[in-house]
Amino acid sequence: MVTFTICIPCVDKHIKIMEKLLESLEQHIIKPNKVIVSMSPKYLNLDLENEKKRLEEKFDFLLCLVQNVVTGPGGNYNATLNHVETDYTVIWGADDFFHPQYLEIMTNIIDKYKPNMICH
Repeated sequence: MVTFTICIPCVDKHIKIMEKLLESLEQHIIKPNKVIVSMSPKYLNLDLENEKKRLEEKFDFLLCLVQNVVTGPGGNYNATLNHVETDYTVIWGADDFFHPQYLEIMTNIIDKYKPNMICH
């Protein structure tokens, strides 16, 4: 079975909508093995350590990393990579939503073509 980690770079103003994205994973046919979020401050005065604790308690598949300085999407994404232990890594935007068959379709492509990397 193919394993997936979803990596999500997230600035503070997207935490609430990212939480909706995480809730939507319940509807997915194939679920990720892990979701790693790197959160950084930028717009709001949130206690990111408190947000990390709250989100990790709510979602058992979630690892939240907290950046203490303003970090762009690339820096947030790079912070997640050291924690990936699955066959494939998927990058999702914190404010995006995906079709419930997303990982099922990716699994079918991987099983059929055995690619090292998929860009889409």
